[in-house]
Amino acid sequence: MAGRAQFSNETASQPPAGTFDADQFLAHIRDEWDAVAEDWGRDEWRDFVEAAAGGVSERLLSLARVGHGDRVLDLGTGVGEPAGRAALRVGSGGRVVGIDLSPRMIDVGRQRMLRLGLDGVVELHVGDAGYPPWPAQSFEAALSRWVLMLVPDLPAALQRIRDVLVPGGWLAVGLWSHPDRVPMISLALGAAAEMLGPPPMPQGAPTHLWMQGAEGFAALLAEAGFVDVEADAVSSEFAFDDAAAYARFITTVAGPLRVVADSLPPPARRELHERLAAAARRYAGGDGPLTMHNETLCIAARRP
Repeated sequence: MAGRAQFSNETASQPPAGTFDADQFLAHIRDEWDAVAEDWGRDEWRDFVEAAAGGVSERLLSLARVGHGDRVLDLGTGVGEPAGRAALRVGSGGRVVGIDLSPRMIDVGRQRMLRLGLDGVVELHVGDAGYPPWPAQSFEAALSRWVLMLVPDLPAALQRIRDVLVPGGWLAVGLWSHPDRVPMISLALGAAAEMLGPPPMPQGAPTHLWMQGAEGFAALLAEAGFVDVEADAVSSEFAFDDAAAYARFITTVAGPLRVVADSLPPPARRELHERLAAAARRYAGGDGPLTMHNETLCIAARRP
């Protein structure tokens, strides 16, 4: 058994273990997703994720009432999703703008939009989803898939997002649900913490899994001045050939797990893969193909 190591990446910007520092936290998030950008640019991995994530993206587009000619903001766009799907709805008369912390993800996304012939409709920019730098009333709709739960000072961020919407504009947000309902992530984080110890996160720091339910996010939207809140849940099914395939996937394209795995010496990295595969086998009740059903809370509200 490899020696115990800290659940962190010494080469990346680290959030402090004591007082929460938003700037350092965001730098850490940026480093995590910069680390996986090249693999998100590979058809093998991106297409696998988007096949499972398509239901969430389509639900967000519907909740945000995205239609022909609209101006749409995608907060935390990564390599351009759901911005790319939004572009197909708005058509050549519309405009889709994506923003993401990771410069490398944005570079990959721009290349992807060019290949898809969507570069005339989609613009991708490096920036903070919690501080959209556009004038008031710039967009008919805003989207965010699996990102806003990581934004520091979410109440203030929601107010800023509301301001860039036109009156009557809609925000639609997808949040990874409670750990019990997102095994793809919770199994991996549990196995890594069991081997390496919990990550050195200060109390109150944002996490990848939303623990407050749809009601908690709805309350934040209301406090930020939104009305007509709607919420439902969408399941994303990620199907793997076997437990080892799950371990390869989660340490290749999930930024937090990737930087941890890359920071370990080869014996410890192999042990981490073995522990991840063992957790998947326990979940599936054995080896062989397995499917993980992961819940996303989809919540929308309107600027009055």
